[in-house]
Amino acid sequence: MQLLTEMNNARLAQAFIDYLAVNNIAATLQEVPNGSAQTLAIYVEPDKFSQANHELSDFIANPNDEKYWQASWDRNSAESPLVYTSSQGSLFKSFITQGGIITQSVLWSCVVIYLLLVATQSMELLNYFRFFDSLNFIGQSNTYRYAREATEWYELWRWFSPAFIHFTLMHLVFNLIWWWQLGGQVETKLSKGHLIILFFITAILSNTAQFVMTGNNFGGLSGVVYGLVGFTWLLGLLRPNWGIVLPNAMMGFMFIWMILGFADMLWVNMANYAHLVGLLSGLGYAAVLHKLGK
Repeated sequence: MQLLTEMNNARLAQAFIDYLAVNNIAATLQEVPNGSAQTLAIYVEPDKFSQANHELSDFIANPNDEKYWQASWDRNSAESPLVYTSSQGSLFKSFITQGGIITQSVLWSCVVIYLLLVATQSMELLNYFRFFDSLNFIGQSNTYRYAREATEWYELWRWFSPAFIHFTLMHLVFNLIWWWQLGGQVETKLSKGHLIILFFITAILSNTAQFVMTGNNFGGLSGVVYGLVGFTWLLGLLRPNWGIVLPNAMMGFMFIWMILGFADMLWVNMANYAHLVGLLSGLGYAAVLHKLGK
């Protein structure tokens, strides 16, 4: 057998070899040790390599084509024998393996800060994490000062710290579910470095945009979450073999949610400009990685 390719997404790999099988190309999967991430090698017979490689090019161009999923259905492979990383063991083990130290550090930081804010009702603590009062750093005046001393230019954490504060439990849970799922994908299937860069880019740009448009009365991880949504969706289309996936339906849901926020049709206050700029910055980072080839 000859190595054809490697994939980081078990479901995509299974769909592809099912499609090869219905086209009379025998293929096998073999798991490759890769730390906490799951990497699968696809092997084919040498005399079928050229044909399989042609099919691989088509698959990479459009992995969500119905013909691949129909092939799995025809072969009764919807219940794949592969062991999926996201469903191994207990719920706690799944939680641990979904994301690495960066994913979990941000998640628990948000939880701890939320609990402290609820328990202490401390305006001083809340003010510590808020964005700057002004980006002029001269005169330091803003309608959202909340009776505190003016912020200073050297308080550099304020560029990203609003991402850690949440005002309601629903706000916190919604953001952390998306962060855990999408941030975990980026960290385990790409690298910790990419997740760190993505966090800071999307946090800084989305926070700055929201401040410029509305002032500093905002907080939450949603700008970063929208960055992850844009990043994982576009990268999944451009580089499906990297194993980063966000279904079109989920992308559509988040886009409609953002539009409803701009239309003021939701029952909650939304940091709409943070969402928009976060989404655009995530899309931009995905395009850059695709261009650079990782």
